[in-house]
Amino acid sequence: ADVLVAKANFAQTVRSIDTWRLIMGGDSMPRTSAYHNWTVHAWTRDSRSEMAQVIPVDNPSPMDTVTVHVYPQGPGAGPEIYFTDDPVTNQWLTGPYKELLDYFVAESTAMGRPLIVGEWGVIGDGTTEDEKATFHRFMQALIDSDVQLSLLWDFDNKNSGQVGQWHVNPGTAKEFQLTNMDTNQWDLEQANLFFQD
Repeated sequence: ADVLVAKANFAQTVRSIDTWRLIMGGDSMPRTSAYHNWTVHAWTRDSRSEMAQVIPVDNPSPMDTVTVHVYPQGPGAGPEIYFTDDPVTNQWLTGPYKELLDYFVAESTAMGRPLIVGEWGVIGDGTTEDEKATFHRFMQALIDSDVQLSLLWDFDNKNSGQVGQWHVNPGTAKEFQLTNMDTNQWDLEQANLFFQD
């Protein structure tokens, strides 16, 4: 609870100084049992309406965005299941990513705020076809869900041993994430046209 108070105080302080820049909390996606953790201290999976009650708490006014981090599960990992009613998952390769993103777009729109997917990406070294397919499916889901802003996660901390998993750079195996040489995969022109109208 202290972090929620701190976030609200931070946002109020920033807004008192700067009246026009976006303020975002940078939160990850609420956990599958966030509402029940908060209200009854249990690990019971939330319904869609229960999770919807957590989103404004995690993104308190005067923050004027809703932020989430959305990642597909890694290969071989069991999927996280969201919502007791009309469940969706973030399963590797076959997850219904658009449905999960649609939920957060709808909830942020209901709050009158843009959705920012502040982190997303696909774990792996960039060499498998499954990894590439998962990346392209997720990228297209971001476009098709009309997510207003998304930030591809790049982490090249050589000391952590995660360079191969998260480092996206020209000249590396993950360069395909920046260039989209196969235009049948996803269409940035389509995404850009949506926001130019």
